[in-house]
Amino acid sequence: MAADLKAEQLEPILPYVYLVDVVDEADRNRSNGEPNFRYRLVGTDVVSHTEADNTGRLLSEVAHQGSQSTLIRLYSLAIRTGEPAVQRIPYLSKEGTRNWYETIVLPMATQPGGKADRLLGVAEHFHQTIPSGPLQADHVQPDQVTP
Repeated sequence: MAADLKAEQLEPILPYVYLVDVVDEADRNRSNGEPNFRYRLVGTDVVSHTEADNTGRLLSEVAHQGSQSTLIRLYSLAIRTGEPAVQRIPYLSKEGTRNWYETIVLPMATQPGGKADRLLGVAEHFHQTIPSGPLQADHVQPDQVTP
């Protein structure tokens, strides 16, 4: 349960951690009806690899950053199944190089016995440049995350 999570226990990995809230049905992405998510907290290492600090922003507001559809599928899978989900995601760095990161998201409930409504994520960015061509996610769990 989310209330059992203590920030001091996460201190060694806090720069790589992010917390995501599931947005209420009434606030779904109005353009396409997909689920939406709000970044409650984004660790400093994660921020250093993105265009801006997305803390407090909706996933639908950062679509221009490139991996929105993959993250919607990943986050939705974890919420729907109640199980952790893992993904390798390519991205363009601030310098314009093509790199990738791996992330795991763990579903949590904020109410005792409630449905998962928050995700704890950990992301590790890698600076190994990937070949040119279209950026496509490498599904670590391909049978669970579908295009």
